Formats: sequence, C-alpha cells, structure tokens
Amino acid sequence: MKYMHFNSSCSYAGLANMLALQNYDTEDYKIALEMGLPYFIRYDINSNYYQAGAMLQSKEWFELYLKPRGFRYIEKVYSKDQLITNLRSGMMFGIQATLNSKHAIVFIKEEQGIYSFLNNKWEESSEEEYIYLKASELLEKVPENIAVGYI
Repeated sequence: MKYMHFNSSCSYAGLANMLALQNYDTEDYKIALEMGLPYFIRYDINSNYYQAGAMLQSKEWFELYLKPRGFRYIEKVYSKDQLITNLRSGMMFGIQATLNSKHAIVFIKEEQGIYSFLNNKWEESSEEEYIYLKASELLEKVPENIAVGYI
C-alpha cells in the first residue's frame, strides 16, 4: 500500500498504487517532485478556510511522470449508469468524500456484490486501507458523469 505524504495527494498516492499493481515502485511525493508539480493554496469561500495541495489531477499531469517510464494514463468518462459494468482492477476515480471534497480510490475487485477499493490515505491515519461498497452505495458517491483513469 502506498500512502499520502502531502495535502491533496490522494490521486498521486492512487497513481503510486496503480503503478504498484504493475510492479513499479514509487511514492506520491516522488511523482510530484519528478514532474515539477506546483503546490497551491486557495481560499474556499464555502468553508471560509484555506486549502493547500497539488490540485492538478488529470491525464496531462500524470503523463508527465508516466510517459518517460513507458506507461500511459488512459482516461475515460462514463455515465453513472455505465460505471459498474466498465470497472476493472486498477482503475482510479474520485468519490464524494464530503459535501465539498472528493477522494481518489483505486478499484481492486468485486466479490458477491461488494466492490473493494484501495483507500489512498495517510499512513498514520486510523482509516481502513480498503473501502468496501455495494453498487448502490458506490453510485451514490459519484457524479452523473465520472472520469475514470487507468494505466
């Protein structure tokens, strides 16, 4: 399991976890440093506080790290109704974690109607390493159209 080492790095930890599934060892902070990832601080008017983190989480940014290593990031957009039938091991996407934030998870497998995901989290966090959801629970946590990425 690869862990988060900086704010808003769940997708970068997810990328490291996706690469680990391909037997390539790296960490979120190594990805960020080697691709020259900018770090932003922004004010969130809804919560009345500042947020800090990478906040650049897309195919274009991920490929700055992946392409020189012989990998490619493929991103597809599915409707909510298409998500379940198109899931395959190693896919990453964001679920609604709170009212104002998303959290990147990596799909591992489905067994008896339960979908297992790696929970990209801080190492010292008390959160579980895996998130288990039924299809109906998963669909409640995603938007009508969802970007899904894989290597």
